[in-house]
Amino acid sequence: MNATETTVRELAQRDGLTADVFQLGAHIRDDDGWEHNAYSVTLRMDGRQITTPFRQGMGIREQPVAFDVLESLLLDASSSEDDFSEFCASFGLDDDSHQAYRMFRACQRTARKLEAFLGTRFGEYMDEDRS
Repeated sequence: MNATETTVRELAQRDGLTADVFQLGAHIRDDDGWEHNAYSVTLRMDGRQITTPFRQGMGIREQPVAFDVLESLLLDASSSEDDFSEFCASFGLDDDSHQAYRMFRACQRTARKLEAFLGTRFGEYMDEDRS
């Protein structure tokens, strides 16, 4: 990254991104055995909002902040830019898997919701360095 590039964190600070975080549960174990804390997070910016579930592992003690959640959503959204076969190859998934296809579709839905939330800034956020 050179001195003129802007990071997603800097964009979020510039744009006044805020979050309301509500913890849904602690030490939850999902069907795959992953133990995590579960949250419902509402991001707000420029009179728009998006509410999303958010989970993080037990090694992270602090509640998520706005940037953490936005970063996660951007990563999911960027995963949907590939076609399904490339998506599977990127994550070591079987492209004949219904579960993998559901994950791919979820990333596509996230991208659409995030684009509606970020509006004209969506491309700028998607193009920036994730740090």
